[in-house]
Amino acid sequence: ADRSHGAKLMEFYSRGGSPRRTKVPAGEDPCLAPLERKPQKSREFLVNGERWTGGGWRTMASMVYCLAQFLVAVPDAVLGPTLTALGHQVSCAEEGEICPAMLEAIGWNRTGAAVSVILAWALSQCINGHYVLAMGFSMVSASFLVAPFSTTPYMVHVSFFFIGLGKGLASLNSTALMVALRQGNTKKLSKWVNLLSIFWGLGSIFTPLLVSLTTLKDFRLSFFTVAVMTFSHA
Repeated sequence: ADRSHGAKLMEFYSRGGSPRRTKVPAGEDPCLAPLERKPQKSREFLVNGERWTGGGWRTMASMVYCLAQFLVAVPDAVLGPTLTALGHQVSCAEEGEICPAMLEAIGWNRTGAAVSVILAWALSQCINGHYVLAMGFSMVSASFLVAPFSTTPYMVHVSFFFIGLGKGLASLNSTALMVALRQGNTKKLSKWVNLLSIFWGLGSIFTPLLVSLTTLKDFRLSFFTVAVMTFSHA
């Protein structure tokens, strides 16, 4: 009996067993019980010292969402300077300065859009919880402060202020949604996400019309501008 018990102890220690005493259910061998029990899969894991719950699908959804944000930001970063350059070269009959100014302003706006998306993603990696809702408002300034650097008419600047404001809110929306996914608590920020989504949707529809009504007089040019801006915002 002693040899059998000693052999079990040798097997236990050779397989990485611990000499510390643990509670063993009745009917199990105190030496081999820790080896025979199957460890339960924990749904909690630590990332950067913080405990996140929920498991793999939320992490995967967050990664896919971040990738989608970057795929959107890349064409914005290319489209912005391209339209800005075209604004200095293209001239429109009857309206003179407005068409180049609009192209230039759209270019600046798309550049700000790319910057705001990337900054929103960076915030979602570094900041959690309600701090995102506070810091996310910096995305508003990141998207519309680039517009005044372009040589555009005053009303176009005012209109693009609202465009940048909408894009900043959309970036805050993206950040809040990513944090909600990463924390495994989609209800925590759901009200903010829904509210900002509504604002962004309304801004995408009415802002091009606002620009058209306040800065353009020619119907054909107005239609062209609304079409271009709607496409760029989509």
